[in-house]
Amino acid sequence: MQEKSKNNFVIISIHWGISNHVLPHPLQRNDAKRMIAAGADIIFGHHPHVIQRYELINNKPVFYSLGNACFDDIQEYNLYWYPENRKSLMCSIEITNENNITSFELIPINRNTSKSTAFIDLNVKEASEDFWIFIKNNISYFSESLDWIKIINSKEIYIQEPNDYLIAAAELLPEGPYDETTWDIWTDLIKNQTGKKGKELFMPIRFALTGRDKGPELKYLLPFQNLCLPKGLHMLWHFLNLDSFLLQLL
Repeated sequence: MQEKSKNNFVIISIHWGISNHVLPHPLQRNDAKRMIAAGADIIFGHHPHVIQRYELINNKPVFYSLGNACFDDIQEYNLYWYPENRKSLMCSIEITNENNITSFELIPINRNTSKSTAFIDLNVKEASEDFWIFIKNNISYFSESLDWIKIINSKEIYIQEPNDYLIAAAELLPEGPYDETTWDIWTDLIKNQTGKKGKELFMPIRFALTGRDKGPELKYLLPFQNLCLPKGLHMLWHFLNLDSFLLQLL
């Protein structure tokens, strides 16, 4: 290796292996031996999207796969990830000035890493720290926080056709601005008028406001959506976003 001939510390990062296989292929091990023999000091492998074993070859560490650190779910491709795809490792290595490895440590990380991350470390300018506290226990990847920023800032309502229940719920929505008590006041009014409760009550509202069937508690979501909507038909115009339906009512 040219770099090794310059007396450098050589780190190899290589794309190899078979997706979702938890053991390295024999060809990988043969390649690793050849790279170590040629002067590699450390080998990091990636591509399998699961954690694979490591081994020492001539006292040099070979990490065949550190898992699935940042390859997010891609729903548009309908990829299905297994539980093992949610796991990954970071590797901390101590190297002396003489290019000797004195120790290394494998540190587990997973989808829940975001839940222990401080807002200041995200460097997201579009949201407040209150927003991060609100959202962090309901996301698995940092990229999902950007989705929720869009949802909160959007005026879009996720309804394709008129819905008698949502119309009734919209008419009962208290005047803004909203706080954490608004949801309980609103749902009590809805329950008394419609008789609905539990999921039957809140799931249609959740989907109408967010386009999702799960997420943060709506009582904490409403304060971030201070639309201050007026009551009556004008409010339905905004809430349902159904111009033609509103005209029919008029």
